Amino acid sequence: MPEIKRCPFCEAVLDEVALMTNVCTGCGGIMGDLGKAALTLELNRGENAVSCELYSREKGSETVIFHPEDFDSSYWDEPTYDEQEIEYPELVVNQRHFDSDGVGKADYKVFSKLGSGGMGEIHEANQQSLGREVAIKILKNSNVGSGSSFDKFRTEASITGNLEHPNIIPIYDLGMDSNERPFYAMKKVNGTPWSEALAGNSLQENIEILLKVCDAVAFAHSKGIIHRDLKPENVMLGEFNEVLVMDWGLAAGVFQGARAPRVTYADAIAGTPAYMAPEMAKGNEKIISYASDIYLLGAILYEVITGEPPHNGKSVRECLANAATNVIAEPWVSSELLKTAMKAMSTEQLDRHTSVRQFQQSIREHYKSVELSTSARKYLSAATKTRSYHDFFRAVFGFKEALEVWPSNDEAKKNLTETLQKFIHLAIENKEKKLAMSLLEESEEDFPELREAIESM
Repeated sequence: MPEIKRCPFCEAVLDEVALMTNVCTGCGGIMGDLGKAALTLELNRGENAVSCELYSREKGSETVIFHPEDFDSSYWDEPTYDEQEIEYPELVVNQRHFDSDGVGKADYKVFSKLGSGGMGEIHEANQQSLGREVAIKILKNSNVGSGSSFDKFRTEASITGNLEHPNIIPIYDLGMDSNERPFYAMKKVNGTPWSEALAGNSLQENIEILLKVCDAVAFAHSKGIIHRDLKPENVMLGEFNEVLVMDWGLAAGVFQGARAPRVTYADAIAGTPAYMAPEMAKGNEKIISYASDIYLLGAILYEVITGEPPHNGKSVRECLANAATNVIAEPWVSSELLKTAMKAMSTEQLDRHTSVRQFQQSIREHYKSVELSTSARKYLSAATKTRSYHDFFRAVFGFKEALEVWPSNDEAKKNLTETLQKFIHLAIENKEKKLAMSLLEESEEDFPELREAIESM
């Protein structure tokens, strides 16, 4: 007698369709790794959790919590994997005194709170020994007694501190205050998160920011480290054009010896569902790699073009399901750059760009071609009104230049054909047979009626 399997959410008997799709036909519950995450969301199992951002088309942006560390994975009969233990150099955490502690001479004079994250609070401060403004991230009081939170906090500081790059937030100091709360000091950036500026920026401005983010990610990849939570909210824009990738709390090592822990089964489902790659949403820790970060960069490019991230849903479960099955919101705009984003967000990792550099090159080629095509379109628009040979020639030259940069620019091909057609009409009207015929020869289309008109001149 075969074992009867029931839905873990509503306990309905699972039919063949449900077993094949991992979705209960009764309540719509998603089972397996994805269902584990959804169920733990409902259990609300305490404070030691990993927070992540959920995008919902109807509700806007809201925070959801995953509890992979303390969840009983045996409930799902999932296999466990033995990872080789990685030995890291011991992190020396010296004690420091803040002015608020009232003990000894303080090096850091702490002022107002700037923000709060999953594990820590960020405060504005002055490092008095150097007389400079800094930002200090301190482990939240609620997490002080947790050994795992302490280790994660130190690891985040160590990873970020070892990624010295112009587009990665620099870490100055790691220590512990007199209340035994670990903290690290970092550059204080006067600016705004990219998520707040993105909608008001031009496409060119956002592309330039994304390319700098790619520089930072490519550098991290060269060190064997992936970010796992790339999104505009985790990019800070300074008032002097600084672009800094922040929040390396979910960073992981891809190979043994990288200055970051490997992704494990327990922490595989973590990040932001609105941007997640399918393997991240499914919790497939064995294949979460550089390609997962490339997917996240593609998701950011998608948002730059369309104005919203690729995955959304009316509920946590739906958003995660869309990420796991790679259901991408239907774009409301048509853009050649969108092809680059969609390639980066391919379901299969082998179909994505092979590196961040390749992704960048694709953006540069496509965007340069789009820029040239857009400029040429302006000349075409002007030529249609002025009927100037000069404007028509500049439009033809612009579209051809765009196609030299990117031969598959379909929009430029279409516009070039339109330009030549209108130019030929004008030449025929002006009895310029030689010009009209030379323009016809340049076109990929024959235009039989125009050829007949030219030959009869």
